[in-house]
Parts: sequence; C-alpha cells; structure tokens
Amino acid sequence: MKKLLVLLLSFSVLLVGTNTFAQTTDAAVKKAKKKAADKTEKAADKAKATADDKADKAAAKAKAKADAKADKAAANAKEAKSKADDKVAAAKDTKAKAEDKADKAIAKAKDTKSKADDKVATAKDTKAKAEDKADKTAAKAKDAKDEATAAVSTKKAKVTKTVTEAANKSEDKAIGKDDKGRTIYLGPRGGKYTLSPSGNKQYIKKTE
Repeated sequence: MKKLLVLLLSFSVLLVGTNTFAQTTDAAVKKAKKKAADKTEKAADKAKATADDKADKAAAKAKAKADAKADKAAANAKEAKSKADDKVAAAKDTKAKAEDKADKAIAKAKDTKSKADDKVATAKDTKAKAEDKADKTAAKAKDAKDEATAAVSTKKAKVTKTVTEAANKSEDKAIGKDDKGRTIYLGPRGGKYTLSPSGNKQYIKKTE
C-alpha cells in the first residue's frame, strides 16, 4: 500500500512537473514567437520606411527633372511663339507696305491714263479742228485758184484777141509770155525782150 501511494505520489509529481515544463515551454515558445514577430515587424517597418524614403526621393528627383524639362520646353515654346509672332508681324507689315505700294502704283497708273486720255481727247479735238480749218482753207484756196484760173483764162483770151505780134526773124529762143500775152525772147547777151507790132525789139527791164 505504501508502495502504491509512493508510486501515485511520484506519478503526481511527475505529472505536475510535466505540466509545469509544458507550460514553461509554451510560454517560452510564445515569447520567442512574439519576439520574432516583433523583430519581423520592426524589420518590415524599417524596410517600409527605407523603401518609402527611397520612393519619395526618387519621386522628388523625377518630379524635379520633369519640372525642369517642362520648364525648358515651356521656355522653348514661348521663345518659338515669340519668334513666330515677330515673323507674323513682319509679314503683316511687309504685306501692308506692298499693298500700299500697289495702291499707289494703281492710283498713279489711273491718273497717268486719265491724263493720257485727256491728251488724246484734246489731240483728237485739235486734229478735228485743224482738219476742219484745213478743209475750209483748202476749199477757199481751191475757190480762189479756180477764180484766178478763170480770170487768167479770160484775160489770156482777151489778150490773145487784141495782141498782134510781128514775126521774129532772129533765131532767139522764146522763153514765155508776159502779162499782155506777148512772147518773151531771150537775146544773145541774156537780155529778155518782146516784139512790137512793127517788129522792133522791146527789152524788159531787169527787176532787183
């Protein structure tokens, strides 16, 4: 009976010891797990912080680079726009000057044409007046000539009827008629004479 009690007591002590060891071991395992978890969490937080810092720095660097590139592009675009605006302004000014020059040339050409037309009209009018005057003058001259011709013919007819000339026995050459219808002869010494009805030479006085 004592052996049984001792055995039971020993078993109880062993059981208690085993439970105590088990509890102690569980606590240690839990503590170790907790410590490992804490360490892992801290490492993760540190890694996350480092990654976040690197990401922030990279993002800031990328943003700064992008901003600088954008600013440069904007400056280039602004400069290009300014040059383009200058070219457009210069082109407009050139166009305006060309149009003004063309307008002046057209106005000058029109004025020149108008003056030329006026001159042509004046010339035509002057020509018409001159032709009319010439026609009238020619008509008067013709009338006067016709009258003179008729008068001369009449006078010659009268002279021919009334003038009687003697025959020239010399070989002197006849060179014309005087206003009385008498024949004019050229003498051997260059003198000019007519013959009277009786055949005498009547020399014509030289006029200065």
